[in-house]
Amino acid sequence: MPVSEKLEEIIRLLKDPEKGKWIGICGMGGSGKTTLASLVNNDARVHEHFEGRVYFLGVHRNASVENLQRALFNLLDDDRGRALDQPKSTLHDLLGGQRTLLILDDVWEGAVLDGLDVLDRANGSKMLVTTRNSGLLERRKAEVITSAGLLSSADNKKFFCMHAFQDAGSEQPGIDDLVGEMAAACKGLPLALKV
Repeated sequence: MPVSEKLEEIIRLLKDPEKGKWIGICGMGGSGKTTLASLVNNDARVHEHFEGRVYFLGVHRNASVENLQRALFNLLDDDRGRALDQPKSTLHDLLGGQRTLLILDDVWEGAVLDGLDVLDRANGSKMLVTTRNSGLLERRKAEVITSAGLLSSADNKKFFCMHAFQDAGSEQPGIDDLVGEMAAACKGLPLALKV
C-alpha cells in the first residue's frame, strides 16, 4: 500500500469516534514509521480535526518517562512540569477535557505509554504510536493499521525531493533523470532516501 493510502487510513481512524484511542504504526527500523507519523503531524486536516492540539514527541530507546513528561509540558508551554509530584495527573488535567492528538515516535517500552497515557477517549482524543514492538500495541488493543514499509516508485521520488530540495512537488529542471536514479538506488527505503 502506498504511503499516501496509509496516511489516509490513519487520518480516517483518527477522525472516527467509534475507534479506540490507540493507533499504531509498527515496522522495522528505517521502514518509514517516523516519516508516516511526520506526515500525519503536518497534515492540515489533522490539525483542523484536533483544533491545533497535535503534539509530537520523539521518544527513542531508554527514554525516561519523567523527561518525556517534561518535554510534553514544554510543548504545551506550561512551566508546571518542573516542580510537580504528580506530572501525569497534571498533564491529564491540562489535556483531558480537549480533543487532542499525541504522537509518540519510536516507543520501545510500555512504561512510556503508561506514563504518557493522559488523554480521554470520550472526547475523541487519540494516541498515535510508532514502534518496532507490536506487543506494545497489542496490549493496548491499538488499531495497527499499517506496518510501514517500502515506498512506491512515485512516493520514492517525492520523498527524495522533499529531503534533497525541501519541496516534494517541485520539478527539478535538468536533473530529473538524476533524481530518478538516486531515488531508485534507495529502493524505497525511507531512511535511505532521507539520508
